[in-house]
Amino acid sequence: MKPTDLEFRLNGRAQAIGDGEPTESLLRWLHRQGLRGTKEGCGDGDCGACTVLLVQPDAPSDRRLLAINSCLLPMGQLAGREVYTV
Repeated sequence: MKPTDLEFRLNGRAQAIGDGEPTESLLRWLHRQGLRGTKEGCGDGDCGACTVLLVQPDAPSDRRLLAINSCLLPMGQLAGREVYTV
């Protein structure tokens, strides 16, 4: 699978990571896209400044919402998932 094949939903819209790498953090990718509402504080996942909402499907009719540190989340783990930012 090529990085361009990785698709996910960001703030309700379909996205592909494009020229990004699967190991690049979601925070870095967001900033490269010009989406700077999600901030970087410590870069280690301790402060929570980079928190985003990840929708985790538990069942076809049920979804769980998770607060995730975007500085620690590799783009490759977003395939088929849904993320909401500020």
